[in-house]
Amino acid sequence: MAALLCDLQPGDEVIMPSYTFSSTANAVVLRGAVPVFVDIRKDTLNIDETLIEQAITPRTKVICAVHYAGVACEMDTICEIATRHNLFVVEDAAQAFLSQYKGRQCGSIGDFGCFSFHYTKNVICGEGGAISINRSSDLARRALVLWEKGTNRHDFMMGKVDKYEWVDIGSSYVPNEVSCAILWAQLDDAKEVRTVSLSYK
Repeated sequence: MAALLCDLQPGDEVIMPSYTFSSTANAVVLRGAVPVFVDIRKDTLNIDETLIEQAITPRTKVICAVHYAGVACEMDTICEIATRHNLFVVEDAAQAFLSQYKGRQCGSIGDFGCFSFHYTKNVICGEGGAISINRSSDLARRALVLWEKGTNRHDFMMGKVDKYEWVDIGSSYVPNEVSCAILWAQLDDAKEVRTVSLSYK
C-alpha cells in the first residue's frame, strides 16, 4: 500500500538496503519501479545512511529504511536527506513493532511505517500487517479508499455519502475477523511478548 500511496510509476527508483527480505523489493517492482540497493552497516545490518545520498538520481522517489531485527536505522539522517531531495521515507518496520529510535516508535518517523503480523514476527495473526501514515491526512484518506478495494465505502459508513462507488484503484486489504481476534489478544500483551523476546540471547 505504501508503494501505491507514494504513487510509484514505471522507472521510478526506490533506495533500499542490500540486505532485506524479498517483500521490500517486490512491493516496488510490482509498481514498475526499480529498487536501488545500498550497502549495509556491519554493526546494525541496516542501510548505511552515509551511502544513501550518492545513490540518489533524478528518478529517485523513495528511501526505504528497513529496521532489521528490530534495530532502528539512523532515521534523523535519513529524513534529513529525504527532505533535502524531496523524497518519501517508508519505514519497513516489519520486525520493529514497539522498537524505538531516540524515544520515538519505529514506523512513526518517516512518511509511512509498514508493519508485519506474519507468524514469524513477535506480534502475529498468521498473515497481514498494518501501515501508519504519519505526515499527510490526504494520503490517509486515500489509504482508506485503497483499503476498501478502491471504493469510498468508508465515507458511506461514516454517513458522508448516501452510497459508495468505485473511485480509485485498490485491493482487498481488510483482514478477516478470526485473524483480528488473534491479533487483538497479541496486542493486549505486546509489551510482555517483547520483553520475553528480548530476554533470549
